[in-house]
Amino acid sequence: QHTPEISESALKAGAADLLRRHDALRSGFFVKTFSTFTADILEPVWETLDLRGEPSEQYEALLAQHRTAWYQYRFEFDAPPLMRFLSIRISDTQWLILIHCHHLLLDGWSAPRILQEWLGGMSAEATLAYPNLHWGQYLDWLQKQDPTIVCQYWNEALNGFKAPSLLCPTRQQRFPSQELSSVLCAAVNTDVKALAAKINVSTAMLFQLAWAKTVGNALNQDD
Repeated sequence: QHTPEISESALKAGAADLLRRHDALRSGFFVKTFSTFTADILEPVWETLDLRGEPSEQYEALLAQHRTAWYQYRFEFDAPPLMRFLSIRISDTQWLILIHCHHLLLDGWSAPRILQEWLGGMSAEATLAYPNLHWGQYLDWLQKQDPTIVCQYWNEALNGFKAPSLLCPTRQQRFPSQELSSVLCAAVNTDVKALAAKINVSTAMLFQLAWAKTVGNALNQDD
């Protein structure tokens, strides 16, 4: 959520800058030939929804309905960007921003970094350098790798996995039946950041480790 100190136009401009700065976010894919390409210029797909006039007793249901329908959108791989933004105004002082991105572009490690770069760029003092390594350079490097060695590595790393880790195998709907959220107090937030800096990882990686431990405990697995 954000307040009027950060305007919707500024967020939209920041999203456009993300697409300019990162080749990967402008990537498209040809499924039949297993090839990729990068569009030269793209504007973010940005939609706006105003729920301020809706009755409070209907707000949550309307929000869930719009969100579910929005996330069911199917990307066309050869028509980038494979990323969309939805700005929902829920009051005069609050907005809700939804981001829908295909996993081909961002994974659990890179998504928080992109979000931090996007929202951090809203600061007047922010000066963001362009990435040193471009998407095309990574693809060139990838093509030079020996697939035999790669397959051997992952076969060894995944050895012992016999089934998916399903916490709720009977669930039918896309979204969980209950959402839980919590705000870290200042002291815990400081400790998390300090630990991440000490071991040279992102805070997102710490939360992913905590989630992996939670899943392991729930399923009685140690892998």
